[in-house]
Formats: sequence, C-alpha cells, structure tokens
Amino acid sequence: MVFRTGKSNEVVIESPITDTISELQFSPQSNFLAAASWDNQVRIWDVDYTQAKPVTAITHEGPALCCTWSMDGKYMVSGGADTFGRMVDMDSGSNMLVAKHDEPIRNVRFVALNGQPILVTGSWDKTIKYWDLRQQKPLGSVDIQQKCYAMDARGDCIVIATANRMIHYIDAKNPQFIMKTFLSPLKYQTKSLAISPDAKCTAIGSVEGRFALEYFADSNKEWIEGTPTCVAYHSNGERLAYALGNDWTQEKKIGVRGSPTRIVVHKLNRIQQGL
Repeated sequence: MVFRTGKSNEVVIESPITDTISELQFSPQSNFLAAASWDNQVRIWDVDYTQAKPVTAITHEGPALCCTWSMDGKYMVSGGADTFGRMVDMDSGSNMLVAKHDEPIRNVRFVALNGQPILVTGSWDKTIKYWDLRQQKPLGSVDIQQKCYAMDARGDCIVIATANRMIHYIDAKNPQFIMKTFLSPLKYQTKSLAISPDAKCTAIGSVEGRFALEYFADSNKEWIEGTPTCVAYHSNGERLAYALGNDWTQEKKIGVRGSPTRIVVHKLNRIQQGL
C-alpha cells in the first residue's frame, strides 16, 4: 500500500525546513510533534487532524540528528553532530546540556529504570549511554560494535539498529547487556525504528523506500513514495508520522537526488493498528 500526501486523512506540514529531517517524535501527553533536521534546528508543532501550528524551535551547533520527549511531556531532548544532548523545558523555554559522546549523538530516548526516568543516547562512537538528568556523568554504557543508526524504547524494551543491518534488543531491567540480536528483514541500511504503543510491533524503515512492520508473529512490508528518513507513532497508536527527503548515501543506487523534504502524518486504519 502507498501512503500518499494530500489526502483527507493526512496533514502536510508547511515549514521553513531547509534540509533533511532526521527524526520525528510525538509528545506522549499532547499533540506536540518535534522534528530534528540537518539545518541545525529542532522544531515543534501542535498538530491536530486538520492543521499544524508552530510552537517553538531550538538550535544545535551542527545538524540536529534526533529528538525525544520525557514521559510526562514536560521536556524535549535532542542530540546532534555537535556530540551533545540538549534538553528543553516546555514550560519555561529554557534549555541545558544533558549528555555528551565522543562522536555525534544519533538517537535519544527515555526509559524508566527503578522507577526513575533515564535518558538513553545512541552514538556513532558505537556505544549507548544511560543518563540520570540529575548527574553530569553517565550511569553506564553498552558497546554495540557498530555505529548506532536508529533506536526506540517503550516499556522495558530498547531496540537499536546498527550500521551492519543488525537489530539489537535490550531489556531495560538488565540494561548493561544485549538480550537478542537479529538481521533486519529489509535488504538495505536501516534508517528509522518505532515501537508501536502496544509494543506488538516495530516499524523499520530503510533507505530503499520500504517499511517493515515487524510483528512478533509476522511482518508487513509497505511501499511509500520517496525515501523515509524517520518515523514516529502517536501515543494513541492512531497516527504514524514519517518524513521524506534526500538520502545522500543512496543517490547512485536508487536515484533520490532532489527528493523534497516533507513531513506526512498518516491516520492508520484498524488493520495497520493491529486491531
């Protein structure tokens, strides 16, 4: 099935984004949608079923590669090529540095460890780190062998995609160890991961323009028009946001040069929701 823009069940966000979108994330407590992009910006909109209103934006000292929300929706954290993780207080608008790696931070997520919200950061330095935001140093780290290309977390599950098309699962109850590793069902490099709100499946996006909805029992691969650079579920499971844009690593292979940068919010039907 092809997801087309401009339909009655989709909102195409008009914005001044000037480069490829690296990540989209819905707030778990509201209709806020955050988008990190290679123009050094992280922008936030209030999105409903008919329109999207800009809320705020922050700037990195290099391409913004990822973003996530705290579980209560009060904070948005982003990571970038500047090797820093930055946190924004949505009430006050203030921001601060909360994480640091040796190389760019490609992914950020929150998990609950022992009842406390912990920030997880995945980097091109081939590690993931755990951060208590009340401390300056990480609580620990895990060697993932290859660059982190995509990551998501929900409940006790952390899913990581690395440069060699491997997918790693970590149990947040035992965060220092990789619980399971398998090869991606897609033929090309993984660009994005998103665990569904009910944790029944993981949406895997790759550079050839294909998503695999990886269920525990089966998988469903679907084509879209363009190269997906990132994907995110709304907390209610009814909407899937994805970004299309230029992917420089695949220009010669699949001819995506000049692909327009855009965000599409797709309303999922009952079958796509796994109902």
